[in-house]
Amino acid sequence: MRTDFHKVLIERPRSGWRCKRQPLPRLRVTDWDGEDFADRPLPRPRRTKHFDDLLGPLRKWLRKQVNRPWDKVYSELVAGIDRRSTVGQHLIDHVMWEVAVNVHWDDQGRLIEREYGWRELRRGLFVHPRTGILRYQAPEARRELQARERTAAVRRAVTDLNQTRRLGPER
Repeated sequence: MRTDFHKVLIERPRSGWRCKRQPLPRLRVTDWDGEDFADRPLPRPRRTKHFDDLLGPLRKWLRKQVNRPWDKVYSELVAGIDRRSTVGQHLIDHVMWEVAVNVHWDDQGRLIEREYGWRELRRGLFVHPRTGILRYQAPEARRELQARERTAAVRRAVTDLNQTRRLGPER
């Protein structure tokens, strides 16, 4: 991994550097009556540097680390980052948003992750609960996902032998 990875992801080059233009003379704003607005501040010049995260290189690097132990991937990532700084902590936050670390198996054999409550892991990078290896789960097709959600809204399993069904028109 690059030693300046945090600069690649966080810092953005200045925009508008190609279009050189002559600076305009300082204009004086006057009222219709002829009195000027010297006591009021003039508009500030436009800022040319914007805050934006470039997460493409981070996602690409994480996808290349699939099938490696998560502890080694994480230690390689934080080796070149000062986690005490704001930029370093911001980068670690993005990594934790991209990778589901707290993942478990439920009773039905599905992967669920703990993020604001337990929910099913449907796609993306996750750490395997038993082996600790970084894995990738491809996103499910939209039609299959919608059909499964419709079925789940109509039918609910109570036990292995019993289930409840909603009767009436579908919503």
